[in-house]
Amino acid sequence: SGMYTPPTGFTSSNIQVQLDKLYANREWNVKRGVNTYWLREPVRMGSVHTHNFNAEGGSDFFRYNLGFGMGFTQGVMKQSDRDVFNGNIRLVYKKDKINFDNQLTLDYFKAGNPMVPFRDYAETNPYYPKYNADGGVDKYLINTEYPFRYERMSNPIYNARLNNLLESQEKSFRFNTSLTY
Repeated sequence: SGMYTPPTGFTSSNIQVQLDKLYANREWNVKRGVNTYWLREPVRMGSVHTHNFNAEGGSDFFRYNLGFGMGFTQGVMKQSDRDVFNGNIRLVYKKDKINFDNQLTLDYFKAGNPMVPFRDYAETNPYYPKYNADGGVDKYLINTEYPFRYERMSNPIYNARLNNLLESQEKSFRFNTSLTY
């Protein structure tokens, strides 16, 4: 595919030597058994559980309904979680042919997403080892200077250990009133 040949316009033998070294390094990793399954790193078994409470009652003249719910989702991507809380109150008054209906709904939503997207793991080639010779995690999988470009490839495991998180919260309320004759 031309990955290890100099681009058009670059004819220096020094460039080809560096590309040959890069190829040899990657080939050596494959021959020594490096076959990293990067997609195993960001995922886990997800789970969802929800709880709901509802009470209603009243008479022919007045009806009420109270509800509360909460749900917790642990996503399949590590650090992807969703918490949802909601509550509602509905009051209905009836007098002859007139029906007066009030409903208040409150919602709270909180979500956390990992800083390292799944794509970063999926695009990382299996010939890169996860850990260095000392068992540590390097910041970059490759940090090679080519004569025609400088290439760095971040290690998604290193980035995931930075303990950063994208968080979002949303709060909303709705109040609906209707009068029916």
